[in-house]
Order: sequence, then structure tokens, then C-alpha cells
Amino acid sequence: MADRFMQEGKSSYWRFCRWLVLICLMAWLVATLVPLALAQLGITGSVLGWPFVFALAAFVVPLVYLIIIGVFSLVMDRAERDKQAEYVSERTTDE
Repeated sequence: MADRFMQEGKSSYWRFCRWLVLICLMAWLVATLVPLALAQLGITGSVLGWPFVFALAAFVVPLVYLIIIGVFSLVMDRAERDKQAEYVSERTTDE
């Protein structure tokens, strides 16, 4: 019975992990392509003397990457803690 519980739990856990990775990859793709799309559209302007699109690609996009990494690590840490607590509680009730 515990084996069946673990198999069901693992599949839902890994399904959540794959979903989160997919969301993070989509956010990464959007963050990467937005400056390129703005450059193609011919958006002009300057930020602190730098062309807007270059400033966006140089300063904002790396910050977005760090935010994506931070959100991923926080969400996965919480999911792993929840899964471990669920496993421990199920294990103590079996004994």
C-alpha cells in the first residue's frame, strides 16, 4: 500500500515539477525575445544616454532571469518540504 502511495505521490510531484519548469522556460523565452521584438519594431528613446532596447537587454533582462531562478527555487523548496512532510506523516501512520 505504501508503494502505491509513493508512486502516486511521485507522479503528481514530478508532474508539478515539469509544469513549473515549462512555465519558467516560457518566461525565459518571453524575456529574451521582447527586446528583439522591440528592436524590430523600431522603438526609439534613451535611458541614461543608452538606446532603450539596448538598456532593456543589458539591464532588465538579466534581472528577469534572476527573478525566474529565485521563484523557481522558492516554489520547488516549498514543494519538496510539503512532499517530505506528506511522506513522513504517511510513514508514521503505517507503523
